[in-house]
Amino acid sequence: MAPPKSCPVVAEGVETNEELPFLAQAPCNIAQGYLLGRPGPIERFAVHTHGPEREPEAVAA
Repeated sequence: MAPPKSCPVVAEGVETNEELPFLAQAPCNIAQGYLLGRPGPIERFAVHTHGPEREPEAVAA
């Protein structure tokens, strides 16, 4: 892991409760993985990236 106060450290692939105490003691800023959140449907992700679904706008003729 990177030394403290250099670059942010992200722990990827955190899957068990046993990994969390180690990461809490290590210079780790962020963790991600199945333990913290499962993948979701693309529609849910799209709301965060593109906003809520809207009705198609009428095309002027």
